[in-house]
Amino acid sequence: MPAMWPFVQTPADGEISRIEATASSVPDRASSPPLTPEKSPNADPLIFLDIDGVICCNMRGILQQEKLAELQRICRTTGAKVVLSSDWRRTQRHKEQVKQTLRRIGVRYVGCTAQKTVYEDIGNWRYERPCRSLEITEWLHKFRNSLDACEWVAIDDRDLLKELGGEDLVGHFCHTTFAGSREEDGLTNAKADECIRILGGKLEAPSDSPCVRAYARTMHAGSRGSMW
Repeated sequence: MPAMWPFVQTPADGEISRIEATASSVPDRASSPPLTPEKSPNADPLIFLDIDGVICCNMRGILQQEKLAELQRICRTTGAKVVLSSDWRRTQRHKEQVKQTLRRIGVRYVGCTAQKTVYEDIGNWRYERPCRSLEITEWLHKFRNSLDACEWVAIDDRDLLKELGGEDLVGHFCHTTFAGSREEDGLTNAKADECIRILGGKLEAPSDSPCVRAYARTMHAGSRGSMW
């Protein structure tokens, strides 16, 4: 029997407490035109982006400059656009914070996944099954017609391969870590390289090259102490 999660459990990656899923989500038409099936198979690559444990590896809700620099590098190298899959999409304030930050660094936001809740009843108990993987693949089926219409990657500190629908993410998943403000947590240089390879991009320079490190230092020094 697969592992079960109680109804009251908060998200595993420490994000905002779960809100009941209601209406489905669509690409943000206010900021960009909708992605239509006609754009397949030449559609731009997509990044399904988690925030906590990827861009925010702290308990203060700060989007970190060095993580944003790596995201920017992925998008610059591959032409990828971002679909928000994080629990940050569940509140307007947090979603706007992400959208404004992406706009500042020149990364295009094209929408967010639907908020879906799946329950399983066992005896007198009702359990919630994590299903972020299913939310991602349903978005692809709805707005790209299939899972093969474009290159895509999901970046998350949750092990999405073990969640409901996770088998469809094999070959499309970059698993980050988050254990408390460590340098190796979140979207590191090596993890960004992994994403570029998944998206079919060509690495601009070796992961430990001086130009890549200098770029990240410049991003950090330019806005030290600020919150994106």
